[in-house]
Amino acid sequence: MISSGTNQFSMPSIWKECIQKELQTDFLYRWYTSSDGFQCITSAVKVYEDMVSSAEHNAFVHSDRRVCMTTGGSGAASLLFEYLKSVYHNCRIVLVGMNYSLYERLAHKHHFSCVELYNENSLLPKAEDFYLNTSEKIKNVFVFSLPNNPTGKSYSKAEFSDIISQIKEIDGFVILDRVCDVVFSDKPHPFLQEIITKQNFWNSCAIVNSFSKSDAVAGLRIGYIYGCDELISFCSDINANSIMNPPTFPAFPIVITSLFRCLYFNNCFEGDLKSADKLIRLFRHLFFLTSAVVPSEMFDYAESVFDKALNYYQEYAHAQLNNERIMKSNYQKTIEVFGQYIQNVSDMEYGFNFCMWFNKDFKLNELELIEELIRNTGVAILTESSFTLCKANPMNYMIRFSTACDEQLYSKALDRMKSFMEREVFR
Repeated sequence: MISSGTNQFSMPSIWKECIQKELQTDFLYRWYTSSDGFQCITSAVKVYEDMVSSAEHNAFVHSDRRVCMTTGGSGAASLLFEYLKSVYHNCRIVLVGMNYSLYERLAHKHHFSCVELYNENSLLPKAEDFYLNTSEKIKNVFVFSLPNNPTGKSYSKAEFSDIISQIKEIDGFVILDRVCDVVFSDKPHPFLQEIITKQNFWNSCAIVNSFSKSDAVAGLRIGYIYGCDELISFCSDINANSIMNPPTFPAFPIVITSLFRCLYFNNCFEGDLKSADKLIRLFRHLFFLTSAVVPSEMFDYAESVFDKALNYYQEYAHAQLNNERIMKSNYQKTIEVFGQYIQNVSDMEYGFNFCMWFNKDFKLNELELIEELIRNTGVAILTESSFTLCKANPMNYMIRFSTACDEQLYSKALDRMKSFMEREVFR
């Protein structure tokens, strides 16, 4: 699955340990969740999202925004579109650059028009590209996948600030999909959510996120929406009336991972051990305060984890940063393997996806290539039509590569793919 878009690394050890302990102690699995998720989870995720969106980089800022847990990031997007239909009735969905096909499908489901903003020179559109005709009585909803899926591109804070100003001027709505974000990175985190806070635009913005890509737990379907009270109340009502409540996720690893993310950003903000200790005490307090019932064995285990939180954090951060180094290595390996055939390749600025265009025409169309590759090499790919509204050139289209994979497996898949394409695919 060289183009799967999923994180194929192993689940973090802290997740395995916590899940095993939750199962052994029946922690929360005997209970229904509330309509927006277990309070211990929503509280932890809210602290993390508040921190990311704080314009002052204040770890302890408290916003009036809320969190609703969902069945994966796709569940979050689906609830958002229900909200848009209810509030605005008629929307134009504006896909910013190439984008995840889910949003196109949701637009069609709700009978929204759907357009694409695309800049061939930079892949992502510039601020001046965001002007749309506002004389029509229609709500323009801009869908950002940042880091962009499939190109790996993103915006600087200055660029994103100009874009949000432009959207605010035409009274648009923003969906910021952060599912492909890699939090632990050698690169500075962009903190794009800060721009929304600075421009006081949260009433017309929402974050879609999940733990699938960051922690290699896609099968657990842990997604969420972060936004204003009106939006979250609406989404929670749908959860309550349709599926009773979100699924019962493993709770403690979400709490601990949210803590680790905050500790990481605390380091980025040059925070000291005193502020790190404050964060640990905050998460300890919210976990025990907001968990419905904590069996004594689970209580003792949680206490021991919080007591050794910095040690657990160092182990987790080391593994995450090592995974990022492997992603970068796989990116370079792909360029080396296909070097003589590359016409263009996107910079993998953030996340783990990127795109490649070839300097030779294909004998096969997109579907034929996908079918022949999986049949002959066992390599699964996604091509251009999966991410764009525009019809791809039938003889020259891009391929997405996903680098979150074991180096040896990835390298062998590349070699099989290249060998087959040289024999059967390139003209």
